[in-house]
Amino acid sequence: MHYEIDDFTDPWREAETILMIHGNAERGQAWYGWVPTLAREFRIVRPDTRGFGESTAMPRDFKWTIDLIVDDYLSLMKQLGSRSFMSSLQSSAARLLAILRHAARSRC
Repeated sequence: MHYEIDDFTDPWREAETILMIHGNAERGQAWYGWVPTLAREFRIVRPDTRGFGESTAMPRDFKWTIDLIVDDYLSLMKQLGSRSFMSSLQSSAARLLAILRHAARSRC
Protein backbone atom coordinates (compact mmCIF):
# COMPACT_ATOMS: atom_id res chain seq x y z
CA MET A 1 0.00 0.00 0.00
CA HIS A 2 1.43 3.34 -1.03
CA TYR A 3 1.24 6.15 1.52
CA GLU A 4 2.66 9.60 2.25
CA ILE A 5 3.51 10.90 5.72
CA ASP A 6 3.40 14.64 6.38
CA ASP A 7 4.89 15.47 9.78
CA PHE A 8 6.07 18.98 10.62
CA THR A 9 5.56 18.62 14.37
CA ASP A 10 8.23 19.40 16.95
CA PRO A 11 10.58 16.39 16.97
CA TRP A 12 10.85 16.37 20.77
CA ARG A 13 7.16 15.62 21.31
CA GLU A 14 5.07 12.62 20.33
CA ALA A 15 2.47 13.79 17.82
CA GLU A 16 -0.96 12.26 17.43
CA THR A 17 -1.58 10.64 14.06
CA ILE A 18 -4.44 11.36 11.68
CA LEU A 19 -5.18 8.72 9.04
CA MET A 20 -6.66 10.53 6.02
CA ILE A 21 -8.66 8.04 3.93
CA HIS A 22 -9.74 9.11 0.44
CA GLY A 23 -13.09 8.41 -1.19
CA ASN A 24 -13.88 6.08 -4.08
CA ALA A 25 -11.95 6.70 -7.34
CA GLU A 26 -9.54 9.07 -5.55
CA ARG A 27 -6.14 8.77 -3.88
CA GLY A 28 -4.36 10.09 -0.79
CA GLN A 29 -3.34 13.18 -2.73
CA ALA A 30 -6.99 14.32 -2.40
CA TRP A 31 -6.15 15.44 1.17
CA TYR A 32 -3.06 17.46 0.21
CA GLY A 33 -4.82 20.78 0.75
CA TRP A 34 -5.18 19.97 4.45
CA VAL A 35 -1.46 19.32 4.99
CA PRO A 36 -0.45 22.95 5.75
CA THR A 37 -3.27 23.28 8.27
CA LEU A 38 -2.81 19.97 10.10
CA ALA A 39 0.79 18.75 9.74
CA ARG A 40 2.27 21.29 12.18
CA GLU A 41 0.22 19.76 15.01
CA PHE A 42 -0.37 16.17 13.83
CA ARG A 43 1.44 13.42 11.93
CA ILE A 44 -0.66 13.00 8.76
CA VAL A 45 -0.79 9.62 6.98
CA ARG A 46 -2.34 9.74 3.48
CA PRO A 47 -2.53 6.22 1.99
CA ASP A 48 -3.75 5.14 -1.43
CA THR A 49 -6.30 2.37 -0.89
CA ARG A 50 -5.39 -0.95 -2.49
CA GLY A 51 -6.09 -0.64 -6.24
CA PHE A 52 -6.04 3.20 -6.25
CA GLY A 53 -3.38 5.83 -6.90
CA GLU A 54 0.14 4.46 -6.55
CA SER A 55 -0.94 1.28 -4.73
CA THR A 56 -0.93 -2.04 -6.56
CA ALA A 57 -3.74 -2.50 -9.08
CA MET A 58 -6.17 -5.28 -8.29
CA PRO A 59 -7.58 -7.81 -10.78
CA ARG A 60 -11.06 -7.19 -12.20
CA ASP A 61 -12.55 -10.11 -10.29
CA PHE A 62 -11.00 -9.10 -6.95
CA LYS A 63 -13.41 -9.67 -4.03
CA TRP A 64 -13.63 -6.28 -2.32
CA THR A 65 -14.95 -6.12 1.24
CA ILE A 66 -15.04 -3.35 3.82
CA ASP A 67 -13.33 -5.74 6.27
CA LEU A 68 -10.39 -6.13 3.89
CA ILE A 69 -10.01 -2.38 3.44
CA VAL A 70 -10.23 -1.73 7.19
CA ASP A 71 -7.65 -4.47 7.83
CA ASP A 72 -5.31 -2.81 5.30
CA TYR A 73 -5.50 0.51 7.14
CA LEU A 74 -5.14 -1.01 10.61
CA SER A 75 -2.17 -3.04 9.39
CA LEU A 76 -0.55 0.11 7.97
CA MET A 77 -1.01 1.99 11.24
CA LYS A 78 0.46 -0.92 13.20
CA GLN A 79 3.44 -1.04 10.80
CA LEU A 80 3.97 2.70 11.36
CA GLY A 81 3.95 2.19 15.12
CA SER A 82 0.76 4.15 15.77
CA ARG A 83 -0.81 2.78 18.94
CA SER A 84 -3.78 5.11 18.50
CA PHE A 85 -4.94 7.40 15.74
CA MET A 86 -7.77 9.60 14.56
CA SER A 87 -9.26 9.17 11.13
CA SER A 88 -10.82 11.43 8.57
CA LEU A 89 -12.49 9.77 5.63
CA GLN A 90 -15.29 9.96 3.16
CA SER A 91 -16.66 6.44 3.69
CA SER A 92 -18.67 6.39 6.90
CA ALA A 93 -19.37 2.63 6.64
CA ALA A 94 -15.66 1.79 6.73
CA ARG A 95 -15.09 4.20 9.62
CA LEU A 96 -17.98 2.77 11.61
CA LEU A 97 -16.67 -0.75 11.10
CA ALA A 98 -13.17 0.30 12.17
CA ILE A 99 -14.52 1.93 15.32
CA LEU A 100 -16.67 -1.05 16.19
CA ARG A 101 -13.90 -3.58 15.60
CA HIS A 102 -11.09 -1.60 17.20
CA ALA A 103 -12.71 0.88 19.58
CA ALA A 104 -9.55 1.21 21.64
CA ARG A 105 -7.49 2.23 18.60
CA SER A 106 -9.79 4.67 16.75
CA ARG A 107 -11.37 7.95 17.76
CA CYS A 108 -14.23 9.85 16.09
